[in-house]
Amino acid sequence: MEQIKQNTESFASTIYLNNLIGAQVIASNGIVIGTVSHVTLSRKKMQLEGIVVVSRNLFQSSLYIDRTYFQKLSTAAIVLTIEPSVLLKGRKVITFEGQIVGKVTNVKREEQTNEIKTLNVKPKLRKPFTLSPENVKYFGKSIILEEGVDVPKTKVF
Repeated sequence: MEQIKQNTESFASTIYLNNLIGAQVIASNGIVIGTVSHVTLSRKKMQLEGIVVVSRNLFQSSLYIDRTYFQKLSTAAIVLTIEPSVLLKGRKVITFEGQIVGKVTNVKREEQTNEIKTLNVKPKLRKPFTLSPENVKYFGKSIILEEGVDVPKTKVF
């Protein structure tokens, strides 16, 4: 194939955009969060800007993730530098001592970034409450709170 180019990557090191459709999207914690359904390009910069991810969870809406959160890109998978914070919804919240205090009902973010402002938590038999990310020791399959974080007490009827 003849090439007409100037100061760009070699053709052999590029990827056809249509080959990204269907690629797995993997969060920084190793969990597959879905597959690529669309690839977006910047009209001004004429470069890849982001992807639309269809979740593996039927109850989760699609996600748009911009390229600043990409760690590695291939036709098989796109590995992210983050775990998308919006996916924390529905996860159990557990105290440092091991007590389950509820589930995350909403994640409030700093505008459209992945940075968490607050987590809304709904316990059983207690009033909902809000957590700051500074109160969290670990974000994983469950959310573990720092030692000594005070959570609302159980209601007595």
